[in-house]
This record gives sequence, structure tokens and C-alpha cells, in this order.
Amino acid sequence: MINRPAKATELAAIDHRMQRHKVFLYSGAMALIAIIGWRVGGAFAMPPGIIATPASTRVDDRTPSVATTPALMAAPPAQKSVSELMQEMAAAFRSARPEERDFALGTLLPALMAQNPEAAARAVLDITDEDLRHAALDHVGRLWAARDPQTALRWADALPFRDERETALTGACRQLAAESVPRAVKTLAAYLPGDRPLGDLEDLALRWAGADLETARAWTLALVPGPRREGLVARLAYVQSKTEPAAAAAIVTELPPGDARDESVISVLHQWALRDRPGALAWVERFPESTLRERAIAELNSIAQFQLATTAR
Repeated sequence: MINRPAKATELAAIDHRMQRHKVFLYSGAMALIAIIGWRVGGAFAMPPGIIATPASTRVDDRTPSVATTPALMAAPPAQKSVSELMQEMAAAFRSARPEERDFALGTLLPALMAQNPEAAARAVLDITDEDLRHAALDHVGRLWAARDPQTALRWADALPFRDERETALTGACRQLAAESVPRAVKTLAAYLPGDRPLGDLEDLALRWAGADLETARAWTLALVPGPRREGLVARLAYVQSKTEPAAAAAIVTELPPGDARDESVISVLHQWALRDRPGALAWVERFPESTLRERAIAELNSIAQFQLATTAR
């Protein structure tokens, strides 16, 4: 026989527990919604008592927000005054954040150059980081030469420190190369006279040789003998060795004895042997007994072994 009062008491207890579970589930659901809403920037409405932090003011420690960068939050640079651009650029260059420095070089500096190149040229000299200052000098040289080459060259040539002067002049001449590589080569050589080799000058000369080898070679051979001429001759001889190895060989053998000449001989020999090993061997056989001759023979043997292995496949 069923005890009805006891059963009623049991049912009431069950109902009470169910109500508690409902409250618990509801509270958990509301907390989950709050968390999701916080992560997506307030896409969901927050329950009463929970204050959402605006997305624009939150900063995730793991990924710094670009929007917190003052320079990047600014209005378009083209709409700013010279003084505003200079202030923002100076602050960005002082920043330790790469994105701010890149923004200064790639956006603020060109905007300032468009309005007042003289002010931009003065501003970059205040950059304390040496690598960043050189990058900015290169940018100014290029940007200024694109609109007024003569003024850009005069400015760069007047810089007091040799390394900064070379950086700015090289930047300007690389911009000149967009219209005329020969002009760029001759201009850089004229503004930076002397015997000291210049890698940028050699790079430009190689571009010239790629388009007009004969003219570039004639200009190079007419230079005053010295380390700079030797470096240029060696680079051009390497280009020529790909099509006229015998002519290139004749040029490098006239270089003064030394490591630079030996390296040039080996590079030309390598190109020659790949195309005509008997011809390259005949050239080496005319070498006097020396360390260079031994290196050349070893180079020929190495190429022969490589070609045999390739053929065997």
C-alpha cells in the first residue's frame, strides 16, 4: 500500500532539485554568453551586472593591436601638415616597434617628401639608430632623385660623413638607373671618385653589361688602374665568360697578380670549361707553374668528374 504523504514529500524534493539545476544551467549559460561576447567585441548583449570592455580599448597581450599605434591611428598622411608629419615621423622612428618604423619609412617619409623634401632630408639626420638612419637616407635619395635628380645629388654630396654620403648618393643613382643605367654608373663613379671598390657601383655596372657589354667594358677599361677598376673588370669578365669565354680570359689575365685576379681567372675558367673543356684546358696549359695553375687544373678535373657522373645517369 502506497504512503501518499511520503510520496508527495519525495516529489517535492525532486521538483526542488530540478529547479536548482535550472537555475545553475541558466547561470552557466549566461556566463558562457558573457565570455563569448567579450572575445568577439560585444557581438552579444551582456546580461545585467556584466560590463563589456569595448573592443577598441582592449589589448591582447599575445598580439599587440595595430590600432594602438599612434602613427597608424592618424589621419591619412596626405592630409597632414609638414609639422604634423615631422612630429609623427620622429615619434615612429624612435619607436622600438618594427611596424611603426616601417610605416614611417614607407608612408610618412614619402608624404613629407612630397610636401617638403628639404624638411624630410633634415629630419632623417636626427634618427639615432644607425641602420635606420641609413635606410632613411637611401629612401630620401631615391624619392628626391625621382622628382629632382640634380638637387638630390647636391644634397647627398654635401652630407658631412662619408658613409652617409655614399648611402644617399647610391640611393639617388639607383633611382637614376630606372631611366638610364649608364648614366647612373657614370654619375655614381663621378661623385665617389677614388680606388676603393664599391659593391653598388659593380652591381649597376653588371646591369649595364647585361644590356650593352661592349660599351660597359670600354668604359670600365678606360678607368684609372686600381682596386675599383680591377673589381669592375672582374665582374664584367664573368658576364662575358658566359658567351665569349676566350675574350673574358684575355681580360682577366691582364689584371695585376693577386687574390682578386686569381678568383676572376677561376670564375672565367669555370664558365669556359662548362662549354668547351678542351679550349679551357689549352688556356690553363699556358699558365706558368704556380698555385693558380694548380687551382685551375683542379677546377677542370672537378668539372670533368661532374660531367661524367651526369652522363652516366
